[in-house]
Amino acid sequence: MMSSVNGIPNEYKQTNLSRLSLILLGALTWIIISGCVPRLSTETLVPVETPGKVEIMGFIKDLDEKAGSVYISFDQAEWFDGPQAEKAIREDGLCADPEHGCEPPNGFYIRNQDDEMDAFPVSEQVVIVMQTLSHIPDGSYNSDERIDLDRFRQAFRCACTSHLRLVPYWITLDNGVVMTIREQYVP
Repeated sequence: MMSSVNGIPNEYKQTNLSRLSLILLGALTWIIISGCVPRLSTETLVPVETPGKVEIMGFIKDLDEKAGSVYISFDQAEWFDGPQAEKAIREDGLCADPEHGCEPPNGFYIRNQDDEMDAFPVSEQVVIVMQTLSHIPDGSYNSDERIDLDRFRQAFRCACTSHLRLVPYWITLDNGVVMTIREQYVP
């Protein structure tokens, strides 16, 4: 009789744990070899004007400090799901089999047509909600975890959470100032 927990064979868990260990080791090696992500010079940070309140999605590429304020370097992108994802994939010419549909992997598609960075100042009262920063006792992610700006800055800089530089975020701007940062879970 096979040993299992919650109906999942232990051998399956060990195989997935081994794969995860190899992936994490590879990512850590890449970070060490590449010297992490290059930092932007504080002289290049020029805030982008955004009147009113707006929510945008994209990638946080860096956090920096200038004149006592924290800024994010943000690479804006677009998130599509459902029929809009299939339409966007077709428009971008990325449909593998146009005659039989262009279903996006995992049900979503992220369009990022350029690497242009925008700089936004971050409010001292920013609300930050993470999906994959830490785990609860059963091993699942601690979704909708609220953290403060100092913890976010530490996690963003740490090699142990380097994935935070790769996942998309939704940010809410109020007159050009970041009021909320919400990590988008990507399966």
